[in-house]
Amino acid sequence: MPKPSAPFDIARSLQESYAVNERINQYLLENLPDAAWSAEPQGGKRRTRAAVAAHMHNVRHMWGGGGQGRAATR
Repeated sequence: MPKPSAPFDIARSLQESYAVNERINQYLLENLPDAAWSAEPQGGKRRTRAAVAAHMHNVRHMWGGGGQGRAATR
């Protein structure tokens, strides 16, 4: 007979997902060649990799409560 599983813990699941995403981000930051940070994106006017990384940092900072944005007050 199968063993019953533990109830789903949304808070723990979100924390684990956040931690995995952070490890991936750190890996990319540590291993992306220096020249790639300011390389012109293909296909027209878009953000450089450095601009994307800065945007991700700012959004995560805002949602994490460190910023003064709307999400920090929720």
